[in-house]
Amino acid sequence: MSDVPITLITRNYAYVQPLANGDVRPNGVDLNLIRTWDALPRVAANTGDVHGGEASFARYSLALANGDRSVVGLPIFLMRGFRHRCFFVRADSNLRELKDLRGKRVGINEWPATGNTWARALLRDQGVDTFDVDWLVGQVSAGYKPVPNDTLPAGVRRDSNHLLVDLLRDGAIEALVCPWPPDGFYDANSGLRRLYPDFATVEQSYYARTGIYPGHHIIVLRRELVEAHPEVVGSVYQAFDQARKLTEAGFRSIAEILPWLLEEIERDTRLIGNDLHPYGVEPNERMIAAFCEEQAAQKLTSHQLGPRSVFAEFEALTQASIDGSLQEVRA
Repeated sequence: MSDVPITLITRNYAYVQPLANGDVRPNGVDLNLIRTWDALPRVAANTGDVHGGEASFARYSLALANGDRSVVGLPIFLMRGFRHRCFFVRADSNLRELKDLRGKRVGINEWPATGNTWARALLRDQGVDTFDVDWLVGQVSAGYKPVPNDTLPAGVRRDSNHLLVDLLRDGAIEALVCPWPPDGFYDANSGLRRLYPDFATVEQSYYARTGIYPGHHIIVLRRELVEAHPEVVGSVYQAFDQARKLTEAGFRSIAEILPWLLEEIERDTRLIGNDLHPYGVEPNERMIAAFCEEQAAQKLTSHQLGPRSVFAEFEALTQASIDGSLQEVRA
């Protein structure tokens, strides 16, 4: 039986390199992996020439809660990241911690996005309800994409006429939440700083207390592909997981590219464990559950999902594949 041709699109992460260069090959799959920064919108377009790839965990789970079954999600968390680092204020601001943002005017680049949902979760973790903040959704800076036309909750405003970084510098807003620093942040005279300059220490403390390493992006496969070839779900998952393990095994060998990278790798391993970036439902169950709870608490959805329901089809299909293999062995 010939391999099933599949085209997937992801960003160019280290974790996918073994798949891209052929060191890892999915069993029974002829994989064409396209790596590009605009992977998410291309995958979301769901065109016939692309069978899936990298997708927003938030937008996938919200679509699922609303009855959209156009794709099947795989618990391959290609992108993870803590979000304390993503709060920015003016350099002369007297705001020092998350609880200081209660009642303040805060800009944000998207509303339902995974990273911003995690960011608002941090506020709730510090006793600041989502709607205790005066939110303004807009484009952060020229280097950011325009704001998606998402439905916003009552009380959340949209500004299509100004860049949020300009509003922050002018004092029209008092803080800014965005996934990476706005244009000019690293300039000597930017006039901006992070809310938590020592964000690594704060994030490590958060992880030690909660055990949550936030996941942001997953892999999805188009339903037409899965219905025609259900066996590819397990094959694709295993290949991505093997590529991840191969990448992590080589971390220490690249430690010389920066002076103290080895110390950081050893520190992260002490805190998180040898499996730094686990895929699958079980090792991520606490994180997935916390995220689903946040989507409901932030009124993004009225139908709260859970770790097993978000990836129910994945688990059913991979278990069926295992059961089928066992039956073949017994026969």
